[in-house]
Amino acid sequence: MFIEFASELETHKDLIFCQEMIELLTLVIAASPFYKQLRAILMGKVKPEYVSTKEELFFELFKTFSFNPISTLTLCLLSKNYKLAYNLLPRFSMIEMDTNRLIALGSLV
Repeated sequence: MFIEFASELETHKDLIFCQEMIELLTLVIAASPFYKQLRAILMGKVKPEYVSTKEELFFELFKTFSFNPISTLTLCLLSKNYKLAYNLLPRFSMIEMDTNRLIALGSLV
């Protein structure tokens, strides 16, 4: 389901809508007990059923989640791509933070 959402949002023309949807999907993946299995797949604890590897799942989601910096970082941390997260942090420091982004970041912590 998340791969389908990601592929649809990737081609969507309204970038603000895409960023907000990706933010919501990130909150669902990171916090909902219903998606514990998906988090386990991203962490490499469980073998995925609908993609060949956890890396394939990560890259499918990463293409679209990169529209939103907080979601990108969350996806990297959930999937234990710590080196990529570390390398992205200096680039994120160049992005202007507004109140909505800070609130979204605070809700993930």
